[in-house]
Amino acid sequence: MCQFQQLHFSDLGYVVKCNACGHYQVGFASTLLTLKYEDYSLLRDIVASKITGENCYLDNTIKSNIIPTPYKGVNLFLSEKELAELHEILDDAHTEEQVAAMISLFNE
Repeated sequence: MCQFQQLHFSDLGYVVKCNACGHYQVGFASTLLTLKYEDYSLLRDIVASKITGENCYLDNTIKSNIIPTPYKGVNLFLSEKELAELHEILDDAHTEEQVAAMISLFNE
């Protein structure tokens, strides 16, 4: 049975981690992904690398970014604005997880 730890929750989306099985759940727009740690980490890395890329469109609402997922035939298709929002969600969740890990070191 999953025991979710909330890492990020906002109007834009959320990230939770199951302390029992170690899977992450990322909810964003109309998409819900359940990922193993390796896939979640890779998603964070891909989004971070895309966010630093050059935007060739003047309108940041044009969908121009394809983000692969570990599921065959399933990709995220995002505008620059959506990509920035997803990056914010994943970055905040990662920071929250790092803070929790540091706090747990003091509790040992």
